[in-house]
Amino acid sequence: MLILQNRLSRNSYIKRWQSIFHKTGGYHMREFWQRHSKILYRSTAFIIIAAILMSVTVFGAETDGAATDATATATDGSRVTLTAEEFTYQQAHPTITIAADASWRPLEYLDEDTKQYAGVIPEILRKLEGYTGFEIEYKVMDSYADALKAVQSGEADMISGLAFDEEVAKQYNVSLSTPYLSINSAVISKNEWHDLYQSDARKRIAVIEGDYANAYIEAQIPNVELVECTSNEECLDKVQDGEVDMAILAAYCTEYYMGIPKYSALKSHTISDFSWLLCFGISNQNDKHLTSILNKGIDKLSDWDINQAVYEGVINGAYDNEWLIFVYKHPIFVIGGILLIVFVIGLLLLTIFVIKRRGSKRRIEDGERLRLALERTHLCIWELDLKTRSITKMDNAHELHGFYELRNNIPESVIEAGYVHPEDVPIIRETMEQVYAGKQDVKGCWRIRKLPDNGPETTYWWEQVLFHLIYDERHRPVRVIGVSEDITKGKIAQRDSLTSVYNRRSFERKASIILNERRNAYLQCAFLILDLDGFKQINDTYGHAVGDQVLMAVGAAMTKTFRSTDIVGRLGGDEFTVFMTSITKREDAYMKAKELVENISQIQEKEDFAFPVSCSLGVVIATKGKDDLATLYKKADTALYEAKHAGKNQFKIYE
Repeated sequence: MLILQNRLSRNSYIKRWQSIFHKTGGYHMREFWQRHSKILYRSTAFIIIAAILMSVTVFGAETDGAATDATATATDGSRVTLTAEEFTYQQAHPTITIAADASWRPLEYLDEDTKQYAGVIPEILRKLEGYTGFEIEYKVMDSYADALKAVQSGEADMISGLAFDEEVAKQYNVSLSTPYLSINSAVISKNEWHDLYQSDARKRIAVIEGDYANAYIEAQIPNVELVECTSNEECLDKVQDGEVDMAILAAYCTEYYMGIPKYSALKSHTISDFSWLLCFGISNQNDKHLTSILNKGIDKLSDWDINQAVYEGVINGAYDNEWLIFVYKHPIFVIGGILLIVFVIGLLLLTIFVIKRRGSKRRIEDGERLRLALERTHLCIWELDLKTRSITKMDNAHELHGFYELRNNIPESVIEAGYVHPEDVPIIRETMEQVYAGKQDVKGCWRIRKLPDNGPETTYWWEQVLFHLIYDERHRPVRVIGVSEDITKGKIAQRDSLTSVYNRRSFERKASIILNERRNAYLQCAFLILDLDGFKQINDTYGHAVGDQVLMAVGAAMTKTFRSTDIVGRLGGDEFTVFMTSITKREDAYMKAKELVENISQIQEKEDFAFPVSCSLGVVIATKGKDDLATLYKKADTALYEAKHAGKNQFKIYE
């Protein structure tokens, strides 16, 4: 069951048991018993004593873990910065009510055991509680339609999941928040894969009534008849009974149902044709400040916050093993089992071949489930040996990275092979140095590309990686588990398509957030506006294609000049901007402005242009609590005006 909650201690326990099983099972189990039987017999008494002590420790850990989880939920994250009006609204309305669907596993559902609202979305909402200061009450409804009615009638302030589409917002009279999750679709069928776009055969497809993707499915798939159902179970039952040819459901949901024995014979295939963005639908009866506060909270959610919620839900489903969960919850019964094993050790040796066959089959099934889970989340899980610096295992590697074989000497081998973007080589080297130095939970983000051994080069995409150290019995780091994810879509949405620096909207949002966070700090910031000299004449004389080359070269020069923590953006046309997130003194901004002007002037020689390239630059220093982004822009623009009047290739600092 894909139940999203803080299960790190449980997962660690389960994976340790699985590791022991795999080491002693499969094709090597018989050899293991032959080699170590004497040691096992002699250590039986020690195992019994250790198991008793372990049970006491586990009981204590369960209590401590529950307290730790509660504390983590309450203290996780820092608050967003609110305007005076937003703060007043938040104080007057400390509690908001959210209508949720009880049957949208694993995204949101009512847990049958705990009777609590659980899933990916509630985990994200708990993060937002910490960031916004709101207390959230949940109205868990029987269906999605009931949840919408609760919002429209005023029983709830917002609905937990709605398609990010203005037409949908108008239809239900709600406002849309910033999207927080991307939803892909999956085709579930009883037989082999169907050609969705084959027009000669009529297809009956089961879908959820009112699902956002239904209109696109009907428009894009020829000769189709949609059969609307009220739940995922009803859709799958119709596929199972042969009433429809297939069902199209949210990919996150299908992974849960494919793990239920009733539906184990069905086949699932992820498709990207009908993907859409998920956001909160906020009733228009509420004040606009509710939407703005929630958007600030969503903006503060890191990519890793979202990915961790989805990742834990999917991986818990892929590795779900009710027996191991039972072991964790009931250690006393395990002790009894150990005592029983001591007396029936001979019988265990006789049945080892059966265990081998069953274990082999289970590993194949678990591997397939994990593969499907990785396809649904665009994740790649891999292992790195610290001693040899070699990748020893890589799931989903070919689809994500184009690797046909495991790699040695990481990261130098992938750098030399051309996988890593040249500008990001220092970043990946610095990150891997931290990993090899033994630092725990290192995160890295860089551009990488598929470079198949027998195929053409491809474009670069953004990869985010979390490295987690694994220790031996002496607490020495021996290997690393890496979790890679393709975050290109999120990056592209923030970037200018021509120059690859931030677009105006993303620049202003990121700069405003940092400016507000540091409003009461003693750190200084600097704001720069750059305008190319005579760019219109370059366009008119040499054409827009050459002009675009100049803009790309300028964007590259600016990215190279400033730190990775600074924000570089393009406002439009030939106007660029930079927000230096921290400077210790005025001279820091002066030296960077001077360096940038010099780097721009060298573009002609580097790119072999037939004309000089220069710029004018306006700079303003932001001090504690005085200026907002709009004010800084006006001051920097004034300084830019003075620089242009002083001639080409000049910069001025606002006084």
